[in-house]
Amino acid sequence: QTTRHYPVLYMHDGQNLFDAAIGFAGQEWQVDETMEQLASEGIEAIVVGICHMDQQRIPEYNPFPGKWQGLGRKYLDFVINTVKPIIDRDFRTLVHHEATGIMGSSMGGLISLYGFFERPDVFGYTGAMSPAFWINSGQIYSYIQRSEYVPGKIYLDNGTREGSASRMNSLLVAKGYQPGQDLLYVVEKGAEHTESAWARRLPDALRFLMG
Repeated sequence: QTTRHYPVLYMHDGQNLFDAAIGFAGQEWQVDETMEQLASEGIEAIVVGICHMDQQRIPEYNPFPGKWQGLGRKYLDFVINTVKPIIDRDFRTLVHHEATGIMGSSMGGLISLYGFFERPDVFGYTGAMSPAFWINSGQIYSYIQRSEYVPGKIYLDNGTREGSASRMNSLLVAKGYQPGQDLLYVVEKGAEHTESAWARRLPDALRFLMG
């Protein structure tokens, strides 16, 4: 009932974000509960969950050619040129890049970090939880090395019972991102590659990115 406008966070794997009944292995990220919690702290945003296309999930979220098909650039174009205009038309959004984020886990983490560097005119912050940086021989590393520093916030994490994002964290630090200021890397002891782990880490991730 107001004229207030809100930041927007675009998240991948939409099936897993809000409802355990349709989430992978009966788990969810609890995004709605987290946003309710953060709203009481003064952090409010619109979250857009974009569902993947089942068997096409890896190609959708992979921007690099190789063993696994890479349709990530087309997917990113879809988010920017099809989904975002609809959201900006139908909701009271803040449209500038500082208020627009992109976030996901595993393959969704890969396309999120890629999207942040590929389209800094659109995205001002990104979250990559348990990112699948290994896909197609780890081409994301050379891509980030070639990319210029772009202003904004980056969140990375992983559990100790899955692959590590430490190499990417070191690469980003070398590029000029300041830990605790515009870069946060979190390692959760004992955590595995699951929706429940990402749900646990989501509140602090969003506090850093949106706070």
